[in-house]
Amino acid sequence: MTKSRTLYPTTAAAARIAPLLLQLAALAIAAGGLWLWRHRRQIGEALVTAAATTYAAWAWGREQVEALATNSARWLPAQPIAALAPITAGIAAVWGLVDRGTMARADRARRARLVDIAYEARCQASAIIASAYGCSVIEPWQLQAVVRVNGRRLNA
Repeated sequence: MTKSRTLYPTTAAAARIAPLLLQLAALAIAAGGLWLWRHRRQIGEALVTAAATTYAAWAWGREQVEALATNSARWLPAQPIAALAPITAGIAAVWGLVDRGTMARADRARRARLVDIAYEARCQASAIIASAYGCSVIEPWQLQAVVRVNGRRLNA
């Protein structure tokens, strides 16, 4: 054999592996296409939902910016330094928006704690009543469709 006709070992290995890799890529593309075809309705619905959600979020964001501008304009005359009034009024309006958001979260957490306290009170009352009459306790959690993880309600 002459030197011009011999292949390097790495080239020979690549020549053997390349067709296998091409077949594997073709199989992956075919499997992906089949999956897309079988799930085309869900994909279409997801795209429509994503577009509608994006539009709704944009509209909500626009309303929030308009409300912020309205609050800022309302705060404008009350600012102590006239030159800085547009800046400080905007800051005051943003602070009010943040304060309302944190108060809403705190209110939801307070309501969840109250529900948990009431649940614990029901559990203790049923245990006391059951022990007084000498019967077994049916825990309230066995009768409720409430999801709890580590003693906290997930759906509160």
